[in-house]
Order: sequence, then structure tokens, then C-alpha cells
Amino acid sequence: MKFDVVGLNRIVELDDEIVAEYCRYKPLSEDPFVIVAISEYGHEPTAQEVSDEELSKLCNEVLLSDLKALALLPNALAAFKTVTDGGVPMALSIGGDLLMRMTWEEIVKAYPKQYVALVDVYPDIYKLESAVVVHSEKDMSESDMFKGAMDGKWLVKGTSVDADFNMGTQFA
Repeated sequence: MKFDVVGLNRIVELDDEIVAEYCRYKPLSEDPFVIVAISEYGHEPTAQEVSDEELSKLCNEVLLSDLKALALLPNALAAFKTVTDGGVPMALSIGGDLLMRMTWEEIVKAYPKQYVALVDVYPDIYKLESAVVVHSEKDMSESDMFKGAMDGKWLVKGTSVDADFNMGTQFA
């Protein structure tokens, strides 16, 4: 399907099957495409810099990455006992340890200038308002954190604006 990414002033070709599966979880939005493209190139890539075919491939990869996280997160959370308040989980009990939901601002303050592994991200990773931190660089190496993210266990995000890579997310 053709999809107009207004924020990039480009039209991309998205895989129909990927889009159908993605839309089972949430509505299709241009936000992830714009965030990844601009973080990848430092600005809106022009047609001279990146062909429509290359940009379409990048956008499909973004959808696949996001879809993997969306599909695996419910299974990961099913293993945890969730304490809820008004439909938004306020804490998770993992192995007897109670981990509290925190706003993004609280996470940045509590874990400055490092990567954090997040679960139960609300409302989504692109407009992160709150999440539960399951690991930080204080208790896990950066490489192990990213390995866990690649395995779909959690999402990784840097808490500083100068972080040069955020797994499945935008810059802080």
C-alpha cells in the first residue's frame, strides 16, 4: 500500500501483510517513520539522498521492529503479576520485587545519562508517558540490555539527549 509520510514529504510503499498485522495492535501512524528517518539522516532525507525504494524498505523495517515489540510484550507481561489502577498498571511484581511505574521525567531523573530496559510502556514507545524500568546500566551491561531488546524481552531507551542509539524508540 502507498502511504503518505507528510512529515517527510514523501510517499512510501508499505507491505500490505505487515500493515494488516500492525493495525491489529494500533493504528498506522507516520510518527515512527519520521522519527527513525530524521534520527538516521539528521534531517528529512531528500529523494536525491534516499530513493523511494530505500525509504520504503526503512519504513517496513520500522513497522516490523515495532510489530515484534508489540506482539511479544503481552506474552512477557503475562508472566508478571500486574497491580492496576484505572486500567494503567501502576507496578509489576517480578520475582517478588515490586517495580513501580514511573513517568518518563522520573525515569530520566532516576537513571541519568544511561540506557534503561522498559516494559509496560504507556501509551507507546513513540509518545512515552510512563513505563516500568526492569534494568538499567547499574545492574546490567549495555550489550546485555540490547540483546534482551533484540529477543523481545523489553524496549531500550537512552535517558540523555546525546544518546546515539535508542532501540525501538526515539531520542529522549
